[in-house]
Amino acid sequence: MQNFCQLNKLCLKRNALKDRAIQRITLPIRMFNKGPKNLKYLDLSGNMFTDAIVPWLSAFQELECLDLSGSYLSMKGQKDLESYCSLKLCKSESNIHPVITNGWASVF
Repeated sequence: MQNFCQLNKLCLKRNALKDRAIQRITLPIRMFNKGPKNLKYLDLSGNMFTDAIVPWLSAFQELECLDLSGSYLSMKGQKDLESYCSLKLCKSESNIHPVITNGWASVF
């Protein structure tokens, strides 16, 4: 993930990801100021994240929309996210930010 500096949308919904995944995704940003640091939209819905991810999410300074619906984030975690990271949670709508597969993997 360290070379994805131009990435602005990332959808990782329903992948059974846990807290450690966010720590690893943000590692290049936190350590080397490289990686997906310019993300504007991040969909992490339907994963197994807890309140422990709040400090790691602060690495995404440009984030405008973060969807953590369907995760194990508590109300306290949501408030911490808003105050600690200055992030507001938003629920994505599939028609607003569609995931489009192009190339050899596209459906005909």
